[in-house]
Amino acid sequence: MRALLVLTLFLGLTPFAVAATTLEDSKFLSLAEALELAFPECEFQRESVFLTKEQVVKAEKLAGGKIESRLLLRFTATRKKAGEEPKLAGWAYVDTHKVRAKRETLLILVNPDDSIRRIEVLAFAEPLEYLPRANWYAQFLDKKLDKDLRIKRDIKNVSGATLTADATTRSVRRVLSVHQITLRPDRDKEEKTDK
Repeated sequence: MRALLVLTLFLGLTPFAVAATTLEDSKFLSLAEALELAFPECEFQRESVFLTKEQVVKAEKLAGGKIESRLLLRFTATRKKAGEEPKLAGWAYVDTHKVRAKRETLLILVNPDDSIRRIEVLAFAEPLEYLPRANWYAQFLDKKLDKDLRIKRDIKNVSGATLTADATTRSVRRVLSVHQITLRPDRDKEEKTDK
């Protein structure tokens, strides 16, 4: 495990990103596979986003919850065609969090208009019966960060996987708030949240 961590740091990846791509369970896509599926024929620029204390405060207010880490992994997808200027295809964020007692890693993909493009589960250490079906994740498509992006509002809960549904919704809100704070600081219209 220590050798994997050293290799991870040497390659410039977060430990969670490597853990997501080295699962023995082939049910989940690797990070590279998920990026290619969401943004075919694109080039990716990887960056580590380090939030300042002030950005954390703003992001927590927007997300309506705690920002667990000041470090987030972001990929910017650019589509290049011969003879044309590169065009932004969107962004992908890796978010690792606890569901109940074990970790889940999501790849949350964001369109150029700041709406959700797709969500891919890269790793899920809880029992698989607590993993919602693909159609549950589809309800996030084209949603933006607003007061209704919550369970029992625009997002329906899922029986038997309530904790996963809640953790996923919080993850999406967290990612979209960090996205807004770091890439769209001019939109500093902080919504009032009611927990």
